Amino acid sequence: MRKSFRLATSFCRILRRYCQLKTTGTIRISTNMANRRMIQKSLSVSKDFNSVSEFAQLLYLMITPHLDDFGKVDGDPDVIKALVLPMNKRPVEDFYSAICELEKIKRIEFYEINGQKIVRQPSFEEDQTGLNKRTTSKYPDPPSYNSNNFQEVPRTSYPTEPKRTLPNLTNANRTETVADKSIKSIRAILKDKELSIPTDTDIRDRHQLAAVEAWKKLEPENKLALQTTYLNAVRRGIKAHTIYQFVSEIKQDRMIKNPGQVFNKKVDDYCKLHEDDKS
Repeated sequence: MRKSFRLATSFCRILRRYCQLKTTGTIRISTNMANRRMIQKSLSVSKDFNSVSEFAQLLYLMITPHLDDFGKVDGDPDVIKALVLPMNKRPVEDFYSAICELEKIKRIEFYEINGQKIVRQPSFEEDQTGLNKRTTSKYPDPPSYNSNNFQEVPRTSYPTEPKRTLPNLTNANRTETVADKSIKSIRAILKDKELSIPTDTDIRDRHQLAAVEAWKKLEPENKLALQTTYLNAVRRGIKAHTIYQFVSEIKQDRMIKNPGQVFNKKVDDYCKLHEDDKS
């Protein structure tokens, strides 16, 4: 009896304190993204998912919990490695190759807007629940998609929670999440890190030489692009004469503001065309 009285007293004290905080408006609503996500078991027997490398499959599974409420995350390969698999000993180039594999089977979208690389999971809204409370994403949408058109479909198997009016969170008053702080610290480290530039002794053939010269002509200030864009084109089978042709076409068009993005698009179109010819 005495124990029940103490519990009731404690409950009343907590309730009274809650009412005071609610009245003064000092209760903070947490806007942090979820720290867990759902994985569909159909991936186990998916033909396209099992057609990619095991590392690409691992990266897809490990990157899912780090997606924001719109299925997006920073697409910089260095950031993905440091954020998703920080203890993995694979080089950054393997992460970029895995991203390209997943993009090829349309499991993710890898795009760049205003120099910012972004990864988006197209099936995110179908796989996840409880997205009716989300606000806005700090990452822009790809040109072919607008996340504002999404509406949460209530489930009929259980009662839905009544909608609540949440504050309109803009970039000015938005609470910084743990993920935001992690990405900021990672970017600070990467800013101080000097990426190695191949010397004449490191260049093994004329195709790599063409890639380095293309980088010097189009994006010499972007050291990361040398590996992720130009040398990666050689790894995808682009020959020296084709690289020189792409550079010539880009340099002639003075309206191009992001030559690296255009170069990537030309490489993708070239590889897709030759894959269609083989099939």
